Amino acid sequence: IRAAGIILNKKNEILLVKHADHNGEWWIPPGGGVDEQDSSIHDTVKREVFEETGLTVEIGSLLYIREFSETSTNTHHMELFFLTNEFSGTETMDNLKGLGGDEHMIKELKWFSRDDFGTITVWPEEIKDSFWQDIATAPPIVKYLGVHAEP
Repeated sequence: IRAAGIILNKKNEILLVKHADHNGEWWIPPGGGVDEQDSSIHDTVKREVFEETGLTVEIGSLLYIREFSETSTNTHHMELFFLTNEFSGTETMDNLKGLGGDEHMIKELKWFSRDDFGTITVWPEEIKDSFWQDIATAPPIVKYLGVHAEP
């Protein structure tokens, strides 16, 4: 299980994390897998967001549930995306130092407005389009995004 925070600021911008490896580059909300020290999925989001962005977040509504199969490792993942529009701190990637994995894959943090996406790859893809309509509903409606296959 992976969990992520979709961080929305007062200017209606989303903070995304750029990942890059031999397969290319993509932007995603900050997040990651559940660790032993996490007592809840909310703790996972808070820890992962802090590690990847330096921000301390308050967890809001569950917005998306997505499953995907990684065929190359024969692994099935479930992701939970929480809206987090209450946060404090300053954006930094310094907390990644010494963590391995993500420390080498995460290349940049950037705030995106609705019109900033262009042709970049964003996961989940809904962030580029339906996200804005999804959060207009109060409270947001949770969407199951189905099962996706990745090589």
